Amino acid sequence: MPGRWVPHCTLAPRVPLVALPVLTAAVYDVLPLEATADRAALVDSSTGQLWAL
Repeated sequence: MPGRWVPHCTLAPRVPLVALPVLTAAVYDVLPLEATADRAALVDSSTGQLWAL
């Protein structure tokens, strides 16, 4: 929604490029997804280091 923070969420980091259309179609069938977070963190995906927020 405009004006609201949209977190990044990796769904399938190793999906082959040729499978992206199938994955995208499946994801868009359930979006928007409403959720309540009870914690959050910043993650350096290259090292796995995280900082709790």
